[in-house]
Amino acid sequence: MHSSTTTLPAATTARAAPVGRRSWRVWAFVAAVLVLWFGFLELRGLYFPDEGRYAEIPREMVASGNWVTPTLNGIPYFEKPPLQYWATAIAFRAFGEDEWTARLAPAVAGFLAVLAVLATARRLHSRRAGWMAGAVLAASSGYFLANQFVTLDVMLTALLAGALCAFLLAQRDATPPRETRRWMAAAWFLCALAFLTKGAIAIVLPGLAVATYVAVRRDLALLRRLHLGLGIVIVTLVVLPWLVAAERRTPGFLYFFFVVEHWQRFLQPGHQRGGPWWYFVPIALGYLVPWLPAIVAALIRRHSPAGPAPRFDPVVFAWCWAGAIFVFFSASSSKLPSYILPILPGIALAVAPRLARDWRRTLRLTAWTLVVSGIVAAALAFPAAQAIKVETLRESYLASAHWIVVGALGLLATGMLTRVLARQRPLVALMTVVAGGMLGSQLAMVTASRIDAYFSAEGLIEELTGGEARRPFEPGTPFYSVDFFDQSVPFYLGRTVTLVKERGELAWGLDRDPERFIADLDDFEVAWSLHDRAYAIMTLPTHATLVAAGLSMRTIAQDGRRIVVARR
Repeated sequence: MHSSTTTLPAATTARAAPVGRRSWRVWAFVAAVLVLWFGFLELRGLYFPDEGRYAEIPREMVASGNWVTPTLNGIPYFEKPPLQYWATAIAFRAFGEDEWTARLAPAVAGFLAVLAVLATARRLHSRRAGWMAGAVLAASSGYFLANQFVTLDVMLTALLAGALCAFLLAQRDATPPRETRRWMAAAWFLCALAFLTKGAIAIVLPGLAVATYVAVRRDLALLRRLHLGLGIVIVTLVVLPWLVAAERRTPGFLYFFFVVEHWQRFLQPGHQRGGPWWYFVPIALGYLVPWLPAIVAALIRRHSPAGPAPRFDPVVFAWCWAGAIFVFFSASSSKLPSYILPILPGIALAVAPRLARDWRRTLRLTAWTLVVSGIVAAALAFPAAQAIKVETLRESYLASAHWIVVGALGLLATGMLTRVLARQRPLVALMTVVAGGMLGSQLAMVTASRIDAYFSAEGLIEELTGGEARRPFEPGTPFYSVDFFDQSVPFYLGRTVTLVKERGELAWGLDRDPERFIADLDDFEVAWSLHDRAYAIMTLPTHATLVAAGLSMRTIAQDGRRIVVARR
């Protein structure tokens, strides 16, 4: 054995150690990212309205066995298609119903999108460009933080990112026709799944990107390479069965889904989601932290491409993708910050080659951005409380804002360490940006878990029920939600409630099932007096109004925003 080891060439031995150390670092980095991505999903209660809504709908699917008609609080809810509900319902069945499983499906989809962007940039450009594209997407503040909450926009973004990657690989100059057809089939299939996540927008956005690219590059030939007939067949086979089944179960669904939820929502202000034309500009800039300065520097710096211009330019198309989506939502009458998340995979794929070409410069600028971001966040953590108008929320925030300071210091330390590593170990420095940025963000978000009593019914309902073990909570006893509807309440109760006065987003379904609704407080007082045993949840002002009216109620749970009362 001794002779076999001494006969190894010195060069081989010298190479083996660095390769082993590099492999260890990569696996340690992967493990850290997985923990930071998935390990904190249960840290916070489910926030209303979106998280409560998108957890309760799949809970009701599991409870009822009806996977065709999404219901919220037992009322048909067709504002969005069911794919994410199905995925979450499967997670509930496999692992149980809690915050972690409620957030799991979009988090997995978002993580897979990072891998797809990494692999695509590597195949289109270089290994370094692949690492850079994956890092830009994963560590962009907007993308990472969005993946820690339940929202349909993350699943939509992930599926559209996959479609974008498949499209770019299909259209490469060197791709044989048969392979082009396969990649285009994959792109159309992912668009169809995205349709089942959030509707026709999944077809509209890629279509706008293609139209923009054709106009910019004057490349009408691209239209012949879309395999449109194949795409129509794939989308029809994937989407049509649910549309038909939903319309058969609930006549009028198709009109509501396409006309009200698509056409009217885009053209008409509503849902308290308006905003000026520049609404998404500061949001997009914030989403791109900490990469924004490096991206701007890379775009300003002149670069002369080597070799002849390609027939199809994936970088230009990625920019067209991001630009078309940004303009589309800026023109919409309905605006929410998460709507422009689909621009981020496009930007990551567009900037990766240039950022990889100036690897160390990119790391230095990003390191300084982390340092400055950490200093600013730490300095503003406590003064920011002055912007919070609700006293109880402000007090909870001030009691936990030190976690924002801790997270900010983590970002500062990450930036300083990146500066040191960038000189000799650039790949390790890139890993540090990603893992350190995620860690700093997660530490700062501990504050969100300390103030979640205002945004989530978890603590209040668990005070009432004694914890999740008793779900569903007294299913045979009437439970009213009076003059407001917190979507997280049914999830934590494990049962539906009867709405009083407040219809909100359930108006369309309640019009078809009016027996599940009490129109005003006078009718509620009559119904309440008829029960020997009942519960109700309401806001503190509504409670004061009913107390003044002489309604018999006993307080059994209360927080700074809501109160639960009983009649017995």
